Amino acid sequence: MWRREEAGADFRSGWNSLGYKKTGGHAWNRVFEEAGFRPGLTFELLTSLMGQPMDVFGAAVFPELDPAVREPLIRAAERAENRDLLFSEKSCLYPGAADVIRDLSRDYWIGIASNCQSGYIETFLTVSGLQDAVDDCISHGDTGLGKADNIRILMERNGLDEAWYAGDTAGDRESAEHAGISFVWCRYGFGRDVAADGIDDPVQLRGYLERHC
Repeated sequence: MWRREEAGADFRSGWNSLGYKKTGGHAWNRVFEEAGFRPGLTFELLTSLMGQPMDVFGAAVFPELDPAVREPLIRAAERAENRDLLFSEKSCLYPGAADVIRDLSRDYWIGIASNCQSGYIETFLTVSGLQDAVDDCISHGDTGLGKADNIRILMERNGLDEAWYAGDTAGDRESAEHAGISFVWCRYGFGRDVAADGIDDPVQLRGYLERHC
């Protein structure tokens, strides 16, 4: 994300830094079973893969399948996950995170860059009611590109020269570094020993940015 009257910052919200995929594993396993495959996406595997593109998820669950078989199965699972999230009526955010985003959106440009499937961010914004608080978004499913490249695309098409990226994994930090922007480690997420400093709750984000910007 970044200040609207100056430069801004890119703020990634979604599975890790604001919430996690509570329903995604169920949707994927249901699709797998309906197609005659074992329900192989466990919570442990899910959390170990957080932040990776969906094709990496598919290869981890079904390494033995030919990509010609596996990829349509994964695309079907992605669509099922989006539908489940849309109709779940369940919160997909950490407590207080929605208020933090709405508060920050008054002063900062906010965008989302994620390795998720196409349509997931838009569904997330609909369910959370945050469409008006987020200025732009991009996903691996939309472009087929890595997170660092997508961050740069997001910044370039919005005329941004600098940014802060909030995430919880080493992959998030590395993506921010490769994109040439600053990083905020959300220590309450899935990553461990990601950075020297960070925040322990979404409500700490504004204070962190004001101290470091």
